Amino acid sequence: MQKALVNNAALLGAALDNIAVAYLAGEPVELMRYATLANAQRRLLVDLGLERKAVDIQQHLSSYLAAKRTQPPTEDIEPDDALETENAP
Repeated sequence: MQKALVNNAALLGAALDNIAVAYLAGEPVELMRYATLANAQRRLLVDLGLERKAVDIQQHLSSYLAAKRTQPPTEDIEPDDALETENAP
């Protein structure tokens, strides 16, 4: 039973990817069909035990900002300066 659910979820994922590729290529797509397939896939994944879990992004942001404060500033190189360095004897 679980194997069938996994296969169906994977098939729905492939169908969703195909619709997304068509959309990104500028082709017309049926958004209701996409939403229906995405909802069906979500329900299958929930049946398989997948749970939505909130991620505390504040902690990640604090760590990122703290790391940025401890890094030495990088020098900005102007494009003309880079060319001069490459062509130097």
